[in-house]
Amino acid sequence: NQEFFIKCDGINVHAKLDFPDVAKEKMPVFVLIPGFTGHIEEDHIIAIMEAAKSVGCVCLRAELYGHGKSEGEFYNHTLYLWLQEAIRVINYAAELPYAEKVILAGHSQGGLLSVLAAGVMQDRLCALLPLSPAMNIPYDAQRGSILGVEFDKESIVLSADEVRKTMPGYNPKDWRTHVDKTGFVGPRMEAQFKHLLKTRKNKG
Repeated sequence: NQEFFIKCDGINVHAKLDFPDVAKEKMPVFVLIPGFTGHIEEDHIIAIMEAAKSVGCVCLRAELYGHGKSEGEFYNHTLYLWLQEAIRVINYAAELPYAEKVILAGHSQGGLLSVLAAGVMQDRLCALLPLSPAMNIPYDAQRGSILGVEFDKESIVLSADEVRKTMPGYNPKDWRTHVDKTGFVGPRMEAQFKHLLKTRKNKG
């Protein structure tokens, strides 16, 4: 097993590679992304990794921006930042010398991300496995509600600190209560995603 960081636009993304008991010259690489506030040592992530190994896959677990041991502030993470890093992780997996094919899986917000990433990186992937994908996140944000926090979607003026103070169970010492509700969806993210798709199309 290997633990390391994958560099993405100057940010270190924490990752682990776990190999099956019987390794072959060529093996499927199973990329696994945890969800919102998640990390790669959670029990359900470990269980999925073990299941992937049991069928002969190498499992690449990755914690994206602001999560686990990866760099970046939690309350500054956005789906667009995660998408950029997921693309980097997928390319990393596909370029491993023993990679036969790449399977992408994600849990919760990682599941939502996996669907977005698969749409951009379909030529690199042979299969997609969204696990309890949090497809409601963009729609909740458009309605003006994230994790039970209500806000005016037409005029977002609160800082991340002000938002997290309104959350149930707020604890100023607990990083998991940090929420930047401006980061999930909006015109800026939509424009960036369209630019990414256009750039990829032009390169292809």
